[in-house]
Amino acid sequence: MDDAERKIDEMTAELRARFENEFGDPAEMLAQPSLQPVLEALDPDYSELQKAAWLVAPCEDLDDEMPLRAVQKGEIDRVVLAAQQTRDITIG
Repeated sequence: MDDAERKIDEMTAELRARFENEFGDPAEMLAQPSLQPVLEALDPDYSELQKAAWLVAPCEDLDDEMPLRAVQKGEIDRVVLAAQQTRDITIG
């Protein structure tokens, strides 16, 4: 493993620890049955941590509401549409 890979691994571990401290285990969050349609709509290249982070970040397509909160309010269709937008984002 070269230095760049090691730094990326360290940063990922730090981000995961921060996420778990604030929101809990991403795997447990993603295991909620109500989230399955949303997870299926997200970009398939997203990692577990990216999916969990997307769920708790303000989403412009949801009027800056957190997708997880919108799902909890029963707005699953709206969140699925927002999740589908992640497939259209091009990086690089």
